[in-house]
Amino acid sequence: MSAPKKTAKRGLAGLMDSTIGAKILMALTGFVLVGFVVQHMVMNLQLYAGPEALNSYAHNLKHMMGGGFVWGGRAFLLACIAIHIQMAMKLTNRNRDARPQRYAAGQRTQVTSYAAQFMALTGVVILLFVIYHLLHFTGGVVQPDNFHVLDAEGRHDVWRMVVTSFKDPATSIAYIVANIALAFHLSHSVTSMFATLGLQSGRYRPILAKVGPAIAAFVLLGNLSFPISVLAGLVHI
Repeated sequence: MSAPKKTAKRGLAGLMDSTIGAKILMALTGFVLVGFVVQHMVMNLQLYAGPEALNSYAHNLKHMMGGGFVWGGRAFLLACIAIHIQMAMKLTNRNRDARPQRYAAGQRTQVTSYAAQFMALTGVVILLFVIYHLLHFTGGVVQPDNFHVLDAEGRHDVWRMVVTSFKDPATSIAYIVANIALAFHLSHSVTSMFATLGLQSGRYRPILAKVGPAIAAFVLLGNLSFPISVLAGLVHI
C-alpha cells in the first residue's frame, strides 16, 4: 500500500510554511515594527517640550476610542512581534539544515557586516528589552513608585516618570545598551526588507542600501538622547 500523500497547506498557514512566504511575512511585520519604532521615538521627543506636552499626548492617546485604540494597537504589534520571531526561527533552522556542517576553523562567513552576523543576538536583546520596557513604562512593575504619580490635571505624569526613571544610572545604561542593539538590528534588517520585497534593485539600490543605516542612526540618536539628557542634567524636575 502506498504512503498517503501530504496535503499541501493553503492560505496563511501555507504561506508561513514556505521559505519565500516566511521571508515575506518577516519583511512585512518588520516594516510595521520599524514604523512603530520611528514613530515612538519621534513622539517621545516631546520630553523636551515639558510635562504638559508629553502628558497631554499620553493622556489623549490612552483614551482614544475609549482606550480601544491603544489596546488594539498593542495587540496588533504583539502579533507582529510573534510572527516576526516565528519566521526568523523558521528561516534560521532551515538555513542550518541546508548547511549541516559548520565552517572550518578560521574560515570566514560570507556576510558583509557585524550587524548581519549578530542579527539573532541583537534580536534576543531587543525582545528582552521590549519585555522590560513594557513592565517599566506600561505595567508599572519596574519602579512602581514612579509609575503611579499624577500631574496637576490628574493625569498620569509620564514626563516625571521618564525623568525620574532615567536619573537611575543602571536604568539609563540598560536603555542605552538595548538601543545600540536595536540600531545594529535596524541597520541590516531594513536593507534586507527592501531586498525581500524586490525593491532593492536597479539604479535605486545604492540609495535604498543607505536607508537602513540612516533609520538606525536616526532612532539611535533620538532614543539615546533621553537618558543622556537626564543624566547630564539637561532635563530635570
